[in-house]
Amino acid sequence: MLRAHFGSVPEFSNERRALSAVGQSRLVTTYATLLEEHASTLVPAQVLLTRQALGQRDRYPAIRETLLDMLRNSIVPIINNNDVTNSYRVDFVDNDQITAYVAGMLEARQVIIISDAGGIYDKNPRIPGDARRIALLPSQLSAWPSIAIDDTGSSFGGMANKLEAIRLLNILGIPTRVAAKDEHDVVVRSINNKDSDFGTRVDPDESAQLNPYKRWLCTGALSKGMLLLSDPGAERLTQSANMGKSISILAVGVIGHHGLFERGDAVTIRGNNYELVGIGRVRCGSSELGKLRSERPSTIVIHANEMLASARVRFLSINDRQTVISAYRRMLDQGFNIRENRPGCGETNEGGIIRVGSKKGDEGEVCYRGIEARKVWREASHASKVIGVKVDEWIMFRATTG
Repeated sequence: MLRAHFGSVPEFSNERRALSAVGQSRLVTTYATLLEEHASTLVPAQVLLTRQALGQRDRYPAIRETLLDMLRNSIVPIINNNDVTNSYRVDFVDNDQITAYVAGMLEARQVIIISDAGGIYDKNPRIPGDARRIALLPSQLSAWPSIAIDDTGSSFGGMANKLEAIRLLNILGIPTRVAAKDEHDVVVRSINNKDSDFGTRVDPDESAQLNPYKRWLCTGALSKGMLLLSDPGAERLTQSANMGKSISILAVGVIGHHGLFERGDAVTIRGNNYELVGIGRVRCGSSELGKLRSERPSTIVIHANEMLASARVRFLSINDRQTVISAYRRMLDQGFNIRENRPGCGETNEGGIIRVGSKKGDEGEVCYRGIEARKVWREASHASKVIGVKVDEWIMFRATTG
């Protein structure tokens, strides 16, 4: 009836938020009825999380302890995204991401992902063909088979996001099973069996030893920007991490940055070619970096104890996608847009113009001309592919956040 009332609603509309609020109450009521019938000693409780809450270091432990207290007292937390108060600009991507973050926070013994597909396949099983179910994904990510991702038609999440969540669980040392909702006794069998007769079992990386702070960097820290390191610096950081050692990042090793951040904010750490090598909390703001690099190059920008650096942190790309898209949507809300003549197709002899400015006028407009336009477009094309955003989103982000 509610859908009939609202009709077709946009993804981030107030109507969808209203529908979500109604659905949350009905979901908890359904759980209460089922538990009363089958496990009367258990009580359901609604827990609505926001991505921003997990990103705040002082709130993260409180959320963790509250959830653990619920479990100790036979309370079953029904966890969902808080769609009513959450900002669409920085939000959970989907329930798979929430699952991975909460499981990492609680150091879960196992995660079971119930999926329509019933497992991970080498190809999209919804497309007629020879898609093959992958029974086991080993602990070493490098040994995973090729998985052709085709999320055509997916509205929320999809296989790409599901695999990112599974990679995170693997890195956190949490075993995972992806199984079909109609599989007989799917939860009990997943808990009690290690066979490969159904779904996809994912073995954890048992070498993962993360202290609580670095676990928060994995499952809570919300990136406000990016640091770019020289190729030797990025390689040295990765090699040290692979040897179980930590090194700090000095101002002299930072060759650039993107985004607007302050002291204490989390940022992702990338190499000169935008390959992702870590995440950490900065000891200076983005406005100070340039001066530090030239005048105090030995200043510590990120201390080794406040950083997670490893070649295995590829899943953190989701952080940067959220950062870029957040800035892009914020600029759109403020009336900015991109007015462009793409290089090679422009109306000028200089090879094209890219402008990012306000619809109200040209005040504050950033303009790339001539060969510079080509350079910006090439960089945007490359960065957008690595990070997983649209070229226009990256250009807007770069022009408006430095």
